[in-house]
Amino acid sequence: MTELRRMGPSCGIALAVSMTLAIGCTKQNESAAGGAGGTASVTSATSAMSSSAQKAGSSSVSSSTETSASVSASSGGKPPVYDYSCAVSVLPTTAPAMVAFDGTTIQLLVGGLSQAPTVPIKIYDGASTLPLFSGTTDAVGAFHVVLSTGGVPVDANVRFTDGGAYYPKRPVSDPQLPGHLYRMTPQAFAAFQAGHGVAQTSGNAFLVVRVTSCSEEDIIGATVTTVPAGTVRYDTGLEQPSSSATATGADGLAFIYNLPPGDIEVHATSGAHDLRGHTVTASADVMTVVAIGP
Repeated sequence: MTELRRMGPSCGIALAVSMTLAIGCTKQNESAAGGAGGTASVTSATSAMSSSAQKAGSSSVSSSTETSASVSASSGGKPPVYDYSCAVSVLPTTAPAMVAFDGTTIQLLVGGLSQAPTVPIKIYDGASTLPLFSGTTDAVGAFHVVLSTGGVPVDANVRFTDGGAYYPKRPVSDPQLPGHLYRMTPQAFAAFQAGHGVAQTSGNAFLVVRVTSCSEEDIIGATVTTVPAGTVRYDTGLEQPSSSATATGADGLAFIYNLPPGDIEVHATSGAHDLRGHTVTASADVMTVVAIGP
């Protein structure tokens, strides 16, 4: 199993094998399926991911201990300060004719992350049943799709063949840093349930919510709620599930179990900041991943 290690506060990832390698993405030659309201094309993701890695910096984080130490060293023991500069009261109503949409599929495991390559995905605009793009992520799980917007933001969401889905922070109206499209094996899901002290009931929905700043830094100390409510759990460090934690740990993740399938409002608070909530559609017996931030 190849382990993934975080590269600083952003989404750049490195492969921790016998030596640490910056992610590179193979060129995709798939063309998009035309959809009502837009089209998409795939280009090489290499430049997009390399840009993210450069923004992230060169130091990698491999444990919650390192994270805590870096926070203490950089902030003098004070709570970390996050970037909320992208917060707006009203979302944009216009968009460039073409806009990039990037992400990486990643296996979520207790105690770490691993590669999830060549995952079939479809990208939709809102509740449309006609995909803007249909294809697979590349050899390291990355994709780089250029969406035709028609001049308005694309309410992009990614759906998987098992019925799961990923929702970015907001409709795509400008280039965004790549999102983490988490996947989870049945064995990993059972391990998270055990660590969180929760039993997921068959027929219910399950959310994984990643809370990040404007610069895609995982936010520590955020709280997540949903309407309707489910059972919320957090990790104490990087993918270390806890049955008693009351806010996000170093991975910025919240896990919401036993939700009724259907439309769910997701909200998050970080200190005095109410982050931008949005509504997602979650299916029964699969994982829906939601990104939330300013």
